[in-house]
Amino acid sequence: MTSNKKVKMKTLEERVTDVLSDALGVDEEEITPDGSIIYDLGAESVDYLDILMRIEREFRIKIPNGELFPVAIIPSEYNSDEGIRNLKARYSKINIKELKTKKEALDFYGAIHERVTVGSIINYLESKTK
Repeated sequence: MTSNKKVKMKTLEERVTDVLSDALGVDEEEITPDGSIIYDLGAESVDYLDILMRIEREFRIKIPNGELFPVAIIPSEYNSDEGIRNLKARYSKINIKELKTKKEALDFYGAIHERVTVGSIINYLESKTK
């Protein structure tokens, strides 16, 4: 006997929403693509590891250190145009303004945690799961 029930596959966005809801203890309705992980969902930088591990488990992928969430930056790494290009490339999935100087690069890192959104996580995963 076969069943006529169709199994609904969750979208990538729904799966990310589930992960964030479980990791941060927030209602799914509070999670929107442009929502800040820190300001809107109440995450702290220490929550990033838990979120990262849950995402890796849910999507069966390995995410290299610093590729999805910010890691410590050594200021001397960004004293040059090449260093600034590397910084922009490192966080290409996060919506950032044009960085031209070392000061802008350091200011950017100081605020990068604030720029991590649900949408940036979705964009990252879309690029990794194609």
